[in-house]
Formats: sequence, structure tokens, C-alpha cells
Amino acid sequence: PPIPVLNALEQGLSVEDPQLVNHLKVLGAGPQAYGWPLLRTIFTEVLTRDEWLQLWDHLFTWHETPNMLLVAVVAYLTLNRSTILGIKDAVELERYVHVGHPIDMQRFTRSIWHIATRGKSAGMFQDGALLNPANAE
Repeated sequence: PPIPVLNALEQGLSVEDPQLVNHLKVLGAGPQAYGWPLLRTIFTEVLTRDEWLQLWDHLFTWHETPNMLLVAVVAYLTLNRSTILGIKDAVELERYVHVGHPIDMQRFTRSIWHIATRGKSAGMFQDGALLNPANAE
């Protein structure tokens, strides 16, 4: 997996929802466990066909905003935070990010846009700064 991208994802998520990232770390799960499955499958495992098409309509519409796929992962995880915070181990988390769950697509796409433009990490996602090799850990 692309480690700089996963580091960028974790950095953005930690700014948006530090409690969620801390819980994931307690589980022993890094971005390779919770982010890579969503990125690798570009959400095909967790969204229905219609939801997936709707997401990609939005991602293509926002083509001038860098890193929108990373923002989508952050939005997906934060929208599912209450369930994820209830997960007790890394195995259960791995199952969770490979299976679809009901999602309100309007809320999901609004959350993506909010994080990208007005969220705590908005500036991080705007100019590709997260993916700048100088920012990689």
C-alpha cells in the first residue's frame, strides 16, 4: 500500500476526529487496516452500486479539489464513528471495513464537502499538502 497516502489519511482523520484515531490505535489498527481497504476497493465493498455511482459523480464533480478520495474515507469513518468506537478488536474492525452498512448518501456527500472546505483539516486537503513527500513520516 502507498504509505505516504495512508499517513496522510491518518493525519487528516486525527485532526477531524482525534478520539476515533485514538480508539483505532488502541485496537492496534493503523491506516493500513481501516483506510487501505476502502481506498484499495474504492468503496466497492461498502457501498451499493447506486451509492457508489453517486459517490463517484460527486468525486468527479469535485475534480479540482485534490485528495477528495482521502476526504471521502475520512468522512466515511467519521460518519460511522459510533459503530467503530464500539468495535473491540482489530479483527472485528477489519470485517467492518470490508462489508457494506446502510449510509445516508446525502449526509455522506455533505460530510465530504464539509471536511474538504470547512472542516478542521480543510487546509490539509486543499493543496495536496498531505501528499507532499516532505510531509511524509
